[in-house]
Formats: sequence, C-alpha cells, structure tokens
Amino acid sequence: AYGVIAVGMLEENLPLSEDATRALSLHYRVVGQTASLVMLESESDYQMYDIQASHPYSTVSDVVPSQIILDVAAENAAIARSPRASLRRIVRDIEAAGTNIVLLNSTLSMLEAIPEVSLDINSPDFGMKSGKGPEHPSLDRLNGNRNAKLQHELASAINNNGAPEASYDAWTLESEARDRAGSQIGALRALTSLLAQNPADVVLRRDIALSAIKMGFPQASFLAFKQVAAARPWEPLSYMQMAKGAQAASLPDLATFLFEVSLGGEWERRFPGFQEVAAMLYARHLHLVNTGVGFGAESSKEGAAYAAGRESEVRAWYEVPARASLVAILTWNQDNTDVDLHVTEPSGGGYYSDDITDGFGPEMYIQPKGKPGEMYEIDVEVFSENPNRLSAPIKVLVEVVKDWGWSTEEYLAKTLVQKGG
Repeated sequence: AYGVIAVGMLEENLPLSEDATRALSLHYRVVGQTASLVMLESESDYQMYDIQASHPYSTVSDVVPSQIILDVAAENAAIARSPRASLRRIVRDIEAAGTNIVLLNSTLSMLEAIPEVSLDINSPDFGMKSGKGPEHPSLDRLNGNRNAKLQHELASAINNNGAPEASYDAWTLESEARDRAGSQIGALRALTSLLAQNPADVVLRRDIALSAIKMGFPQASFLAFKQVAAARPWEPLSYMQMAKGAQAASLPDLATFLFEVSLGGEWERRFPGFQEVAAMLYARHLHLVNTGVGFGAESSKEGAAYAAGRESEVRAWYEVPARASLVAILTWNQDNTDVDLHVTEPSGGGYYSDDITDGFGPEMYIQPKGKPGEMYEIDVEVFSENPNRLSAPIKVLVEVVKDWGWSTEEYLAKTLVQKGG
C-alpha cells in the first residue's frame, strides 16, 4: 500500500520527480506512468535485457516522497520566477517526453549569460501591441449588447441550471463583433472564454494562439503555445510559434533560444519539412538582429555576439536563401489533419517545403525571383480532417511576406475558418 500511495504522489510531479518515482515503482512493483509489467518467454531473455526480478531496498532507502514533493514545489516556484529556469524546464520536458534534443554548447552558454529581463515575456515592457494607445474604450461587451446567438445560448445554459457556457460559433461571432467595434482586446477576450469552458483542449489553445498572431498580440500567442508545449512537448510547432511570438514582442534573445530549440529537436517523421521552415524563419531573425532593424528592443550584447556568428552557420547548413520575392507560410490548429497550400504564380520558379499530411503544419511556399508587379493567388484546401474533433473547426493561419529579406519587406497575416463539414 505504501508503494502505491508514494508512487501516486510522486507521479503527480513528473517529470521533475522521475528518478525517484521510477526507483519506487521498480522496488515496490507498482505499475504506472514510469513502470509497467513485462513477460518474456525465457529466463535467458530476462538476462539478455538485464531485467531484474526485484530491486533491492538500497535503491529506495534514501527516497523520502514528502521531501521530494517539497523540493519539486520549490523548483516549480523558482521556474515561475525565472524565465531562464522556465527555458531549461522546456528542454527537460522535451527530453522526458522521449524526444532527443541537441543544443550547441555555445547556445547553452548564451542562455546562461543573457540577462533575465531579455527572456521575460511577462515583463510589462514587452508583449503588448505596438503603437499608441487604443482609440476606443474596451468595448468588451459592446456596451452590454452581446450578439443574439451568444446571449441566447448563455441564457439557456443558466436556465437549465448549467454553467454559463456557449458554443464556438457564438463566441466567435461575439469576437468578430467586438473587433468591428474597435476593440481587439475585447475580441481576443471573447475567444479566450472558450478556454474557460474547455481548459484542457489543446486544439482550442492553438486556435486562439493563431487568432492572437493575426490580431497582433504576441504575448498572448506565446503563452498559449507555451501551454500547448507543456501538454505536448514532442510537437515542434509550438516552439517555432513561441519564437515568433517572442520576436514580435521585441524579445530577440528569447526568440533566438527558442528557434535553437526548434532546430535542435529530433522530431517525429510526420513533420518532414518543419526544420526547413524553422531555419528559414530563424535565419531571417538572426539577420534582423545583426542589422539592428525590426525590433522594438535591441538584443543584449551576449545575444548579439551569438547571432553574429550563428547566421552564416544556419544559412549554410540549411541552405536558406537570403532574399525572396514572396514567402507564404501555412499552419493550422488540428492534429491528424491535412491542409494544403496552393499558390498560383504568373511566371513559375516557386517551390514548396515538404507536404505535412498528418499534423498541423507548417507548410511553406518560396518564390525566390519573382518579377515586379506580379500578382499571386493563394488558396488553402482542407484535403483530409480529423473526424473526432468536435470542439472547434479547422482554423488556418496564412502568413505572407513580400520582399523577404529586403528593406521593403511587407507582412500580412490572415486566419481562415472551415465552415461546415
């Protein structure tokens, strides 16, 4: 009984308690998240795989579960206070999930040398929309006048003694109404109400994160993808999107490290073109750091020194072009879904990254040498979808950069939602 209780307590604190949990599981023979039963055909098979019949008490004699839980709580508190510790935790979580990640020694040294303020997405100086203050009041509820569909669904839920919840469509209509009224903060807040109803739904988190990118709220996008990464650390897209959020929030050093995480992981084969896209974005980021343009805040001296030597390495290793006439990047919110990017080009010469057929992107189109004045048509096709997803429709984010790498670079983002089946 002691073993079952102790292992259960420690498993609530994985992965920080992994070593102690495994030791107790093996000694007390408790099946759970860290240990399982195995039956082989012969005694020689057990010997070949070094599977012991029992693990001696000496392997757990120094394990005190209550103290480990206190230590883990203290470490979690330190991580919450320290952006640097939070990044170390991200790397540990990736490794604990079974994904190998290789970071350069120079990358790890940079992380330790960079001032913490350069890594803090929660700083009041970063993460908000750029420009002057809002010209409109919050308008969160349009002076109390919610859209009719939302009002009806909330009232029906309350009348049925339920929580005041509403559907995805109702909250989306409310968000669009607030946006038209001039309150993008109110629009984003309406969408986040969906998370209050379904806090564990990672599809909704991706959905809202993509909307936050389009609306221009990089901090909100960063934090949403960080929560997705905590729940599903083996998925690479979250780290690339966090890097982009940090970049847009004027935190170039934070973006640099997260781009390194994106490239350093040995991700699942179902994301074949991921590193090509991440490297393209990372090389552009390093170029902006090295030229001193594109950010509201400068990189720290440690981050700048790292970027100065890293840009040429990334471009050479991943064969990243320095400039392009047009780049389009497609991502979406749902796993087990195939969404295709189609670009109609007037004169040819463009090419795509690998097709993602079982994930949520990214896919990329590059036109290296278009002609001035050419018009491109960009279409998105849902080729196959996950039939088990009911909480949200497929939402895609299309990001287009004209004159990639030039001083005349222009950026456009648009979200699209699949209507119906």
